[in-house]
Amino acid sequence: MPKTISPIDGKVLQTYEYISDEQLKQKIDLAQQAFESWHQTSLQQRKELFLKLAQLMMEQQQELAKLNTLEMGMVFKTALGDVKKSAQGTIYFAEHAQERLKPIEFDEGGLKGGLR
Repeated sequence: MPKTISPIDGKVLQTYEYISDEQLKQKIDLAQQAFESWHQTSLQQRKELFLKLAQLMMEQQQELAKLNTLEMGMVFKTALGDVKKSAQGTIYFAEHAQERLKPIEFDEGGLKGGLR
């Protein structure tokens, strides 16, 4: 059985059950549906969702930092900074997604093309 083990003291924090092949197939199908739905989600909606995620991360920073400490052995202060940095990165990418995701056209020595 898979386990989450504390790197600090070797204590088992969580034990997990294996899933069946059928459960795995269901999860893969669900992931495909989520991908297709996300693909249809507008950039504005994605931005709003990512900003909400960052807000939730900041609201739950103590709990998330504690989880980092338990599962990865991080010092709590460092883990707290890691959560804040992750939330700030999420905000940055939400606010700059349109610029970062725009197609790029190029013409290099007669070789023309684009990246999307």
